[in-house]
Amino acid sequence: MILLIGYLTMINAFACNKINYEYLLSADSIKYWDKVTPNFKIEGLAFRASDHQPFWYDENRYYSYSSAQEIAFQKVWMIKNNNLEIQLWHDSTPVGDKEVFQIIKLTEDSLILSKNGYRVLYMKSKDQKTELTLKPEQRRGYIFAQIASQKQIEQLIKSTYKMARKQHITFPKQIQVNVYVSLGKDGLIKRTTILDKSHKNSKYNSFYVILLSRLKNMKFFPAYNEYTGERYDCDFCIPIKYQMDDTQ
Repeated sequence: MILLIGYLTMINAFACNKINYEYLLSADSIKYWDKVTPNFKIEGLAFRASDHQPFWYDENRYYSYSSAQEIAFQKVWMIKNNNLEIQLWHDSTPVGDKEVFQIIKLTEDSLILSKNGYRVLYMKSKDQKTELTLKPEQRRGYIFAQIASQKQIEQLIKSTYKMARKQHITFPKQIQVNVYVSLGKDGLIKRTTILDKSHKNSKYNSFYVILLSRLKNMKFFPAYNEYTGERYDCDFCIPIKYQMDDTQ
């Protein structure tokens, strides 16, 4: 009898521990956890209680699907042996490999998860009201940002070389660069950066400064949704390639 009572007590304690973990993670509805990062970028992980779905979100509170499987099947989180397990399911059948995170610490306000020896600290988000929405690029009707006219690239190259000659700035005879562009929903460029270029020589730095400054004058159509008309900020790359003729 004493052994039976002890066994039942142990089972009840395990059940309570599991319930506490689930409540602390999801707060019986949905709970948002902001990831602590060195650059203070706001991103995180949310746990929904009703269907046990987890969501990774970015600084805009967008979540996204990382594969076609995630769209077709439901991702589910569960607590097992003090671990957080995340698995895709189809009906009652698991699909693919599951992710297992060791719960190092879990309180009302903090969460530490460990996977493959790498620990991540999450703090209870101060914003528990703003709902997550699907990343615009994955919504039906999304149209990517476009250059208003492809001729602008040719004009950009010509005007950059013209300005370099006028200012007696050293320029390369051949360029091949990828320019990162951050475009606002108004179609105006917010930020540009050269991600990769064929010439690493610093003597061409002034030439590329001119290139970026003139690129900011180009006209773009912002990303938008053709069904809702909503416009979005977006980031993309513009490849620029040019080879001077021997006569130039």
